[in-house]
Amino acid sequence: MIEGLADDRDECRKASMRSIKICIKKFARDAPDQLVQPVLRMMFEDNPGVRMSSSILMYQLVKELENDIIKAQPKYVSMETKHKILATMFIMKYDPDEKVKLQAGTIWKNIVDNQLLILKQVLETLIRLVFFLVTHSS
Repeated sequence: MIEGLADDRDECRKASMRSIKICIKKFARDAPDQLVQPVLRMMFEDNPGVRMSSSILMYQLVKELENDIIKAQPKYVSMETKHKILATMFIMKYDPDEKVKLQAGTIWKNIVDNQLLILKQVLETLIRLVFFLVTHSS
């Protein structure tokens, strides 16, 4: 379903988005990793529309998990997953596409109360992710 976000046809992208939102609502607490991993991958796609849709889906997932991502000890996801989500959302605030950047910045503000504290927590993951992205960019 998530690959449908990159489709050229608008109706296919909309159907894909609706389907994923339904899956998030239904399975967020029972199988969060199966939802998080594909969305995280799509957040670094070349297509800015896919990156924007993925950030919106991640925000919905965070909300479905009762903001578990920002809690000290998440109940539904591992600390590693928590850090990956937050690091990815932070990176997206600096996306080259202005619309994606604005969307990600708004989502970041809605998720994070204390930016400095969160950045300290995810710094190692953030550095690893940045190095990965730099070394694997085309």
